[in-house]
Amino acid sequence: MPRYTMRLCWSGEDRANDFEVLVAGKPAGRCYLMKTADNQEAWRWTVYGVSDGGIESTLEKAKRRFKETYEAAPSSGRIRP
Repeated sequence: MPRYTMRLCWSGEDRANDFEVLVAGKPAGRCYLMKTADNQEAWRWTVYGVSDGGIESTLEKAKRRFKETYEAAPSSGRIRP
């Protein structure tokens, strides 16, 4: 089972809620806090090369959906650890 970790995309800048998702140490996606059209905060997630992702109400839900999408993707379409 690969290890999932997150790191800040823009270290040293004022973007504390913008993360790159790593799978086995390799960049595999992104997760960041945004405002929706109705001015609510939500977490946007994406899996590089596989899915444009989606929007979830919490970071935990976004991480879970990222992992589910990554693991369900055909190995030819995703970055392999």
